[in-house]
Amino acid sequence: MTDIDSLRCDHLLDILANETGQLCVQDGKLTELGQRLCAALLSRATSLPNMEWPVLEVIWKRRLLPMQPMELVILDQDPIFSERGPSKVLLTRRRDTDPDFPGMWHHPGGYLGGGETVEQAILRVLKRELGEGHTEVRVCHAVCPLNLYGLARDHEAGVLFAVFMGTNPAPIIGAREWFPVTALPAETIPHHRKFQQRVNEWMQAMRNVRAHAPHLVDVLLDKAGILQLGDPI
Repeated sequence: MTDIDSLRCDHLLDILANETGQLCVQDGKLTELGQRLCAALLSRATSLPNMEWPVLEVIWKRRLLPMQPMELVILDQDPIFSERGPSKVLLTRRRDTDPDFPGMWHHPGGYLGGGETVEQAILRVLKRELGEGHTEVRVCHAVCPLNLYGLARDHEAGVLFAVFMGTNPAPIIGAREWFPVTALPAETIPHHRKFQQRVNEWMQAMRNVRAHAPHLVDVLLDKAGILQLGDPI
């Protein structure tokens, strides 16, 4: 998409209003015609996980659609039951031209698409980050909800997940790299540094429980898991 395409997406309603004599927008609100037009456009829109960037950017910044962000702290092993040594976490580096966090490191993430389970969404993100052959997940835990209301993007209500890989993932080359969980790069986005701190505290708490009351670990992890009610009721 070119810059002019992005501009047209960002100002679509304004352009339509000017060309239709305020038939679509009046006093800052959609008219009945504008509502029908938006409904028709949305019915033909790309599904959220594959949505084109200029459109997704507008949705983010104007809060036009409800979206469910997922932040994934992807570890190279299970640090609770089968730690092979110091754990590492996968981070990705934003482009130097990123308008919000240029050149900074962060945990991968994505949005839950309509009709998509959490596991399907997580596997989709892993395939994007690691490739088809390195997506064996040992376990995934929902660590805590997120309320990042101060960000420019719509991260008001999200979920922080800890994803433990079942095999040693291949080395990453380029804008993705494995880092020790206690030694993130200095250029890590501040709220992502807090994500890692929260997951580190959660993992240490689970290890402490395992050491002193091992029979409770499975119970706690099960209660912190993902409750899915996707089947018809």
